Amino acid sequence: MPRVPTPVLAALAVVAVLIFLAVAGGLYWLSLDQPMEPVTLQPG
Repeated sequence: MPRVPTPVLAALAVVAVLIFLAVAGGLYWLSLDQPMEPVTLQPG
């Protein structure tokens, strides 16, 4: 098993956490925005 440098593992962990927070935060904001805001993007 090749040895992976610790900074590489730390960077991968940080990237994974940021992606998870971005996805969870986006879904959270979508769930917040849908009930409150009226639909204003419809044409006409």
